[in-house]
Amino acid sequence: GVDIGRSQSQICILDPASGVIGEHLIATDAGAFDALLRPWRDQIERVVIESTASAHHLSRELQSLGYPMR
Repeated sequence: GVDIGRSQSQICILDPASGVIGEHLIATDAGAFDALLRPWRDQIERVVIESTASAHHLSRELQSLGYPMR
């Protein structure tokens, strides 16, 4: 799940079997998201982003990078 901020976003990476496997504060930028999530890319079922004004743009960018968005 993602809590989007103007310049930084909080990301919580969850595993269905073991729960929270990581929490990270990163730049609110698709490149920063991709760098963090790339190791799990093939295992990610979905990326959930809160509904904000900046979420739509970030969601489109992440979807174009191949991430399943909700």
